[in-house]
Amino acid sequence: MRNYIQLQTSLSFWQTVISKQLKYLLFLLAIPGFSISQELRFQQFTMEEGLSHPGTYWLESIIQDREGFMWFTTFNGLTRFDGKYFKVFQYNQNYPKSLGNNFTTAICEAEDGRIWIGTNSGIYIFDPKTETFDLLRHDPSNPRSLCSNDINFISKDQDGNMWIGTAVDGVCRWSKDTGEFDNFNGFLRMV
Repeated sequence: MRNYIQLQTSLSFWQTVISKQLKYLLFLLAIPGFSISQELRFQQFTMEEGLSHPGTYWLESIIQDREGFMWFTTFNGLTRFDGKYFKVFQYNQNYPKSLGNNFTTAICEAEDGRIWIGTNSGIYIFDPKTETFDLLRHDPSNPRSLCSNDINFISKDQDGNMWIGTAVDGVCRWSKDTGEFDNFNGFLRMV
């Protein structure tokens, strides 16, 4: 009886291992980049093609939005790529709803489809329907405002709240339900 239990346990173990390996192999074959019949192609883009800044050294963040556009934050503005053409969004003193700061550092698409862009002077929220920007800034007199204007990171959680990491003032969360920020700099501090 004891040998039977050991044999059954051993068979169960190997069935699990083989099952996991087979699932992993099938997963890899389903990914276009891992398919044997497909060839990977890379294309390099420069300012001549429309990037807002030379070289990837100045590229801070990349996302793909729900419409399929690729977005790049750089130290010289925000760039949107539709697969063929680039569109650069930069500060324009003659247009108050333009991006107010070309030093873009972070990017995330919110649940409503608007794009949040972090800069060293706050967060600009881009409305893709109107192609305009609105600014969120830290207000020292309001503890429920953005915790700092020097933004390093933006991420959305499963509930649609936006998490903001700052250069020196910790982390804050924008609540989708209240439209206000919760400041966690007393609990979490970026070094």
